[in-house]
Amino acid sequence: MLKSNRVVQDIEHYVKQCSFENVFKESIFLDQVGVVRSLNELRAVSTTELFSVSTNNALKVAKWLVEEKKQMFNV
Repeated sequence: MLKSNRVVQDIEHYVKQCSFENVFKESIFLDQVGVVRSLNELRAVSTTELFSVSTNNALKVAKWLVEEKKQMFNV
């Protein structure tokens, strides 16, 4: 979903374009343990909310994804 040569600047647009489910699937694909740990650190969602399609939760997941991608390219 994310192109390796660009950083997503508009997180809300990214979530609308890709949908929460796809963002969540990508985050699990990248690092399942890291996703849960990061979401817990952010206090973004509870276990029940983790599977909801709330825009607020999707934005938090997408923001984490974007930060992870930025770190990968800065290494």
